[in-house]
Formats: sequence, structure tokens, C-alpha cells
Amino acid sequence: MPEPRTLQEQLYPQIHVLQILTENYTLAAHRLEGYPLRDRHRPIPESKLQEQGGLGPDISVFNASDVVIGERIQGWVWSVDVAGEKIICKVSAGSFFNIIGDELATYQKLEKAKVSFPELRVPELKGKY
Repeated sequence: MPEPRTLQEQLYPQIHVLQILTENYTLAAHRLEGYPLRDRHRPIPESKLQEQGGLGPDISVFNASDVVIGERIQGWVWSVDVAGEKIICKVSAGSFFNIIGDELATYQKLEKAKVSFPELRVPELKGKY
């Protein structure tokens, strides 16, 4: 199986549900259609992000299919390419909502601190999908 190339392929791989049966004394695999699959990586709703202080109107929205995955840095953090720009991508789904809320709050505090401490280097928040 080839390595996923986009964030879309990584989070939502094509899944086939198979049933293994014996037919004439040999094993045979049959694809099951209409089998309910659980969505393991639901995006965090924008309303919940806004409750956490929001992302601001200048944050871009990317399609997961436009995010080309590079090197995995750790866990759900990758080096990615979006429209020719190399950036760091931290993937977060609904199950990580509390963590992302805390991270957004910390980011916003750092952004505010830059006013008093211009030498403070804070990474630029580029967008979400």
C-alpha cells in the first residue's frame, strides 16, 4: 500500500470491508457494501473554535486534499506543503478539542505579549482545514 501523500488520504483512507468465506473448499473475500463506518477524525466545528477565542478573520481555510504531507515530526505533527509553502501542520480532530482550545488560548496570549515584547518570536498561525 503506498504512503499517503495528502492530509485527506492520511485522515480518510479508502476503506474496504471484506467478508471471508469458503467457497468450494477455498477461501474467498467478498466486499460488503453499505457497511457503516465510524468517522474517526471529525473536524472541530468552527463554532467550538470561536468559543475558544476564535482563529481570527485573517486565518486561511485549506482543503485537506491540498495539504501535501512531508516528514512526520511527532505524533500528529507534520511538515507539509500548501500551495508551494513549507509549513508545520498539527492535525487535530474533535477528540482533541480541549487540547486545541488550550493551545489557541496560549497562542493568543503570546500574540498579545508581542506588543510589549517585540523581540518575542511567535510562529504565524497560517490556517485550518
